[in-house]
Amino acid sequence: MTTDIRPPMLFPRIPDRAVVTTVVVALVFVLAVAIFAIGPHNKMPSRTTKALPIPSLPQRPVMQLAFSWHQADVNAVLEVDKASKDANIKDVTIGNRFDSLFLVPGYTLLLIALTLLIARGSDDEAWWLFRAGVVMVILLAVADLAENFGIARVLTSAANNQDAATWVRFVMVASAFLKWTALGLIGVGLGVVTSLQQQTRRRWLTALLLIVGVWILATVGRHVVGLLPVTPIS
Repeated sequence: MTTDIRPPMLFPRIPDRAVVTTVVVALVFVLAVAIFAIGPHNKMPSRTTKALPIPSLPQRPVMQLAFSWHQADVNAVLEVDKASKDANIKDVTIGNRFDSLFLVPGYTLLLIALTLLIARGSDDEAWWLFRAGVVMVILLAVADLAENFGIARVLTSAANNQDAATWVRFVMVASAFLKWTALGLIGVGLGVVTSLQQQTRRRWLTALLLIVGVWILATVGRHVVGLLPVTPIS
């Protein structure tokens, strides 16, 4: 007689209810910080025009700033030649600080707890999935902090009426690409895992993760395509 032995649960001393509670509390915290603390500053309400320089990206000023490889794009987002420059720099500085201090730790906890909850349903692959997920979340957080460092240096240069160093803009843009790509891959990866587990009560979570992950990757991909040189057809 053969008896199937289930592998031990990940972190058995932590009940599912505690993990779910952590996910919910972290999600509420992240949403509150993003919407009420960072959102008003990242909208840069002092900008005198809604026009942004990078058409292949969503019309979000700070996101466009993070992807601004050219100094002209930085200047356009911050409106360095207008009276609104100082207010714009102040808004982005505050949002950037809140992002590093509150949002990054908050979503790191959220995604690690969510990864643990989802990985527990995969039995033999649980440890592998959890470790891979944690690595991706750490990569995401490090990239976000590196992006924030680049943004802070760009803002300092703009405040001093100077162009940002090329290496600073490279770090900022490369980190932004890495951050959004990692976030998209995490969403798609967790969505695929939940779909393979075939748990009816998690179908909404599967759909949400896949939709968000695919949308993020498609947005980044569209921007990359927009950067490719166009060869005229003769």
